[in-house]
Amino acid sequence: GGTIEQTELLEGIGIEYSILKAYNGPIRICSAKIALIQFAINIPTSETENTLVIKNYSCMDKMIKEEKQYIVGICRKIKATKCNVLLVQKSIIKESICSLALQILAEMQIMVIKDIERDDLEFIVNSLNCVPIADIESMKHENFAFADCVEERLYGQEKIIIFKGVKNVSCKTATVVIRSSNTLLLKEAERSFYDALCVIRSIIRRRYLVA
Repeated sequence: GGTIEQTELLEGIGIEYSILKAYNGPIRICSAKIALIQFAINIPTSETENTLVIKNYSCMDKMIKEEKQYIVGICRKIKATKCNVLLVQKSIIKESICSLALQILAEMQIMVIKDIERDDLEFIVNSLNCVPIADIESMKHENFAFADCVEERLYGQEKIIIFKGVKNVSCKTATVVIRSSNTLLLKEAERSFYDALCVIRSIIRRRYLVA
């Protein structure tokens, strides 16, 4: 939605995802400590087919209690690192984060952005200057990204998460939100903007100007 005149340059990095607002979790974080995790916060499953036989209600209660303790333990380890923004990579095997974990993290005031696509990982890693975390034991301060503020903005029906004041000296990333009243104009504006960027890149690489 909007018009081409409403195209704007954002003060920070923008990604097309939405913040999970279930259980009244935070929607804006200042002094953000950001972790990009590649492990699931869910009940572990075996790689082979198996059958679980529960004989009585006491065994069922014990299993439910152990599953809850497992999830709570992971969430407490995340909280102990002082991480307050969690980017969760999308899992093709099972749900990347369960509802219990979402509830616990919301109570801990940790923002959750889930289902990060594999194709977006390289851009996010380079822009935020973070290291993908493969397991809970690697949740360390040196693998985090840092930003002054993380919040969500709504443009028409599209949501964009903006990272302001990213502490990254090796790569400066800017985000341009191109708006238009219809898809045809939007694609044409995007092509024109891309052509302009290519011209600027060519001038920087080869310092000459044709009048």
